Amino acid sequence: TDNDDGVGTDTIIVTVTNTLSGSLVYDEIWAGKIELSDTVIVPADVKLTIEPGTIVEVSPEKELIIDGALEIDGLNDEEVCLTVGSKYPMGSKWKGLRINPGTDQVRISNTKITRAERGITVIERDAYFDQLELTENTVGLHLYHASPTIINSKIINSELYGIKEDEDCTPVLIDNYFFSNLAGDYYDSVLTILSPVELGGINDGN
Repeated sequence: TDNDDGVGTDTIIVTVTNTLSGSLVYDEIWAGKIELSDTVIVPADVKLTIEPGTIVEVSPEKELIIDGALEIDGLNDEEVCLTVGSKYPMGSKWKGLRINPGTDQVRISNTKITRAERGITVIERDAYFDQLELTENTVGLHLYHASPTIINSKIINSELYGIKEDEDCTPVLIDNYFFSNLAGDYYDSVLTILSPVELGGINDGN
């Protein structure tokens, strides 16, 4: 109420945008084109959902870190892509998708991850990957004491290993395709490089 007993109103406009650097505060849904300017962290008890057809571009040497829940819902005709920003020079790499220890669900389907130092790193955690394409990474998938399920995926054109395993890992591998991973398709820290025959359930491009 003002001095002459009139009633005034104020309007406050709040614009909510996706987190492009730092930590998420609430659950978020990403769609369209997302350009990360710095490392983004999904904390425990927070969920990030990435919708079909989304392109996530990350600055070089930055990463997407998952301590909470992640669901990437690509489709056969609308895959999700995570890659280094297109405005950066050829040869630039982002650090990759890092999934830290935790109990929240991680599910990724119909997703291409490319031009990263490590396409996906999984540390002491279960995860479910279906119809991934990991291509043109230094290492496609790096496991530390982790046991993800990997189904119907292509792991190709890695500068070093398709999958590199450290510590005690028991991944489930079903009908995956490996091709042109220069140092080997699969490196086990105890058994060294394994062939597709030794692994079982894997199609090889050679």
